[in-house]
Amino acid sequence: MARFVTVTPNPALDLTLEVEHLGVGEVNVASLSRFESGGKGANVARMLGQLGGEVTAVVALPSDGGDSWIAGFPRTIDLRTTRVSATLRANVAITSSTGTTTKVNMRGGPISAQEGDALLDAISGAGRGAAWIVIGGSLPSGMDPTWIRRAIEVGHGCGAQVAVDCSGEALRAAVSSGADLVKPNGEEAAGIVGFEVRDRSSAERAAAQLMTLGAGSVLLSLGESGAIYQRQRDGAAAHAPSPRAVVRSTVGAGDVLLASFLYSLAHDASPEDALDAAVGWAAAKVQEPGTAMPSEPLRA
Repeated sequence: MARFVTVTPNPALDLTLEVEHLGVGEVNVASLSRFESGGKGANVARMLGQLGGEVTAVVALPSDGGDSWIAGFPRTIDLRTTRVSATLRANVAITSSTGTTTKVNMRGGPISAQEGDALLDAISGAGRGAAWIVIGGSLPSGMDPTWIRRAIEVGHGCGAQVAVDCSGEALRAAVSSGADLVKPNGEEAAGIVGFEVRDRSSAERAAAQLMTLGAGSVLLSLGESGAIYQRQRDGAAAHAPSPRAVVRSTVGAGDVLLASFLYSLAHDASPEDALDAAVGWAAAKVQEPGTAMPSEPLRA
């Protein structure tokens, strides 16, 4: 069985509120609220565990508030933490009945160079024998984006493939450092390639450019339009449209897409079949509240 390691440099407590209609400057009453232990890497770990994968989650956890984060994380997943001096951040997502999600995310940090080095050591310790190391989410303040390059080097030194799901300068660093897979959405990819990425054609152009810049492969999510995948070494390419979903919360959909795609790929699925399965799982995720994981994929 393939083993996975996920890395969350900037974990958070995620608060999701559901309202009938979000009125800016008004008093809004939530019909549902959920607190969950979050961060992209953590969400990927949860989904991989639900699929039956063997998962180790490496998390840079603030000493202040870290115990509450641990309490909300699945005990069935091997959790390895490094402690940092920052305070645990919170992310707030407000979802209206129309499916529109408004997010307010705290930056997180600061984290020192020594704490960043300790996280690299934890990745090295957990990564031996892993098929994939997945680095997910934003970087906390104080962590230079070039940390991503060092993390990729550590992952490759463990003999694993490295996938990165981040944005901005961290994504740029992942691409130029030869990450085996990057998973941007359209907006994140556009920030690197310099043109709008809204449909299959522009996504395929963006993926080709990201591979020219150094990425080994690209999994690019397009929301309601599904996702595309392209791989440099053998020219593999696939597109999968999204099944129609009743949107409740988009939070974590990209994490579910990445987790299910890597799980299928690591268990010998073709890129086309892996992408079809991943898009179905991601569509099912948006029908769930907060960052709750789906129990079965949505079929077209």
